Amino acid sequence: MGTKPNYLKIGIFVIVSVILLLVALVIWGSGILAEEPVYFETYFDSSVTGLNVGAPVENRGVRIGRVERITFVRNEYELPTDDGIISKYDPYVMVIASAEAADLAAVTPHERKIRLKQLISRGLRLRLASNLLTGQAYLEGDYFDPNRFPVLDIGWEPKHLYIPSAPGGFDTIKDSIDSILFKLEKIDTQKIGLEIERILVTMQEAISDANIPAIAAKLQDTLDRVDKLIASGRPDVEQSLENLRDISANLKDLTESLKRHPSEAIFSQPPPKSEAFK
Repeated sequence: MGTKPNYLKIGIFVIVSVILLLVALVIWGSGILAEEPVYFETYFDSSVTGLNVGAPVENRGVRIGRVERITFVRNEYELPTDDGIISKYDPYVMVIASAEAADLAAVTPHERKIRLKQLISRGLRLRLASNLLTGQAYLEGDYFDPNRFPVLDIGWEPKHLYIPSAPGGFDTIKDSIDSILFKLEKIDTQKIGLEIERILVTMQEAISDANIPAIAAKLQDTLDRVDKLIASGRPDVEQSLENLRDISANLKDLTESLKRHPSEAIFSQPPPKSEAFK
């Protein structure tokens, strides 16, 4: 006699299996079992216009996280003040972002802090960048000259990992242009104009005092006389030139002779050879 199947047990097993499958899908889809993301923060002393929550965080073009919150530092920390005056950190903007732990290439939080400190000393900074096609702003991590972009001074202990910021490319250009314009504004153009005018007047007076036309006339008169003297071909001029040529040749011969026999400058003829050389 065959055993009849227990439909009640089969039904309960199917129902429990479906429930467990649905619970597993919900847990997997919600990310409950996923590794907790790592949060880090940075601060800007300039505008972050265009940056929104959910904006990507990239490291040399590779997406590693997203922006979680944007607020003023004063809303998160008690800022130090000088004699009750408003803190200099009051306008600072704080940006909190998250990244997968695997993207930070560290196992434990302690190792993460040590590695991040080393990267910051090498120039790791976060700056505001913008996609030229979409206009969307995002955070870009890259390495900069630590001397040119030092770590931003803060007066509190960050709750999360802290990555210093650097001015964006447009901010750097704008600051350079503002600096040039400020220096141009400080130039006393009126004083420079007066100085140039004084120099021109001095040059004009010097030219007038030098009597350039008279000097030029005398020089031309001298050149005319030399031309006439050469063109006349007088014997005394030719004889003088010939004598100068002879004197020059004699001096040349004398110099060559003195180089060969220096003693002739003292004796009339070279001294006799020593007996030792006979």
